[in-house]
Amino acid sequence: MKKITLITSLILGLIFLYNCKKEKKTEPKPQTELNQQTAQAIAPSVADGFRFLILTMFKPDEVNISPFKRNGINQDPCETRDGDFSDGDSDGYYRDAKITYNNCTVSYPPYTYIFSGTIEIKDKNDNDATSGFYLKFSDYEFKFIHGDSTLITVRSNSVYDIDKVGTSFSGHIEYDYAYITKTEVSWSTHFDFNYIPDNPSDPWVAGVLNFDGNSEFKYAGITYALKFIGEDLHFNEYSDCEYPDRGKIKVTDGTNYLTITYYCNYYTADYNGTPISKTR
Repeated sequence: MKKITLITSLILGLIFLYNCKKEKKTEPKPQTELNQQTAQAIAPSVADGFRFLILTMFKPDEVNISPFKRNGINQDPCETRDGDFSDGDSDGYYRDAKITYNNCTVSYPPYTYIFSGTIEIKDKNDNDATSGFYLKFSDYEFKFIHGDSTLITVRSNSVYDIDKVGTSFSGHIEYDYAYITKTEVSWSTHFDFNYIPDNPSDPWVAGVLNFDGNSEFKYAGITYALKFIGEDLHFNEYSDCEYPDRGKIKVTDGTNYLTITYYCNYYTADYNGTPISKTR
């Protein structure tokens, strides 16, 4: 069974004040055409952002405390807890709890890893290990720093609301993700999904996820309104795979397609059938 120990903190936004001539401005309308240049630019963010979505849903302890575990620290020094942490059905989802992480830091000189964020966990029925659950991640932020320079910043907010329907599960996910290096690619999505576990009596170990929803991608100052589709995405909690061991994600404007295909420890990306990138 999974142990849920998760992230938290409040990230403050910056307010820029401009003393300039007042000028009426209108927001540009979202673009609807997915071209190859944009598909190639957003592909890594889609592939890795969905990986993070899955980790927070099925393997949440891998998101926040693995660096502490690798350093032999059993109790995270930056963790605060509130609520009811009982788990009557031993499914790894607390009855009604909240966990906060504030600037948790691990150093591998000259590198530093910092994360913050909040998670709320609520079991739909703490007397039934096969029941659904509610998770909410707020203001997650991960930073990977080399010396005084931040190389990567990842920010995310998400909500997972999952209910049991017969021997499968359905629900709704809302997910925001930003990947920032020298440039920024961000996307938000909301979708209804169906999840079929490999073993209905132990549903959160492995299974297949399918979904169909809408997304907004922001890249190079342009917002793209696109469809977001998941097909036959299979996960296994005890697998060593970095990504789903099979399945596809498709981002489309209805005519053009960015397709991410997962193969356990790597993925490929193509635009309308033409390869555009591949991970290590």
